[in-house]
Amino acid sequence: MREIPATSSESQAFSKDLKHRGFSFVGSTVVYAHMQAVGMVNDHLVDCFRYREIRRLDPAIRRADLSARPRSRSALAP
Repeated sequence: MREIPATSSESQAFSKDLKHRGFSFVGSTVVYAHMQAVGMVNDHLVDCFRYREIRRLDPAIRRADLSARPRSRSALAP
C-alpha cells in the first residue's frame, strides 16, 4: 500500500493555491482525494475493474504513473 500515492505534485500545487486564496482544510491529501473523486486522476490498479471503466469514460484522463505499482492487490501482501 506504500506504493499507492496519497498526493501528487498537482495536488500539492492545487492545495497551495487554495490556501493562498483563503481556504482551510485543503491539504494535499484532501485535494488528491477530491481529484480522484471527480475523475481528474485514475490511479486504480491496472487489473481493477474500475480502472477500465474510468478509462472508457474519458480516454483523456491522465493516469498516475503505474510503472512502479504492483499489478494486483495480492502482490502487495508480504
